[in-house]
Amino acid sequence: MSGHEVIDLAQKFEAYGVESIIYTDIGRDGMMGGINIEATVRLAQAVKVPIIASGGLHNLGDVEALCAVQDEGIEGVICGRSIYEGTIDLASAQLRADELSDAD
Repeated sequence: MSGHEVIDLAQKFEAYGVESIIYTDIGRDGMMGGINIEATVRLAQAVKVPIIASGGLHNLGDVEALCAVQDEGIEGVICGRSIYEGTIDLASAQLRADELSDAD
């Protein structure tokens, strides 16, 4: 607990001129329990800079869920443990994200 609200802090850094923000839900980081889509979208809607989601990515379904809300300002996702554990193939995930982006 930092004592700072995520959106307030993000808006402060946005005012400082950051070009994007990595939002990590530390309660999900490394747990592969799914991305916190709701909180990530809330943050993305509160700032103008792109958001990169992090924390909890498990499989292709998570990539698809993020692609469904990419127009809210979500630019990407960090996938660490899911690659190491083999629950996601990076090339397949990128291909699926590209397909979903092209469908828009």
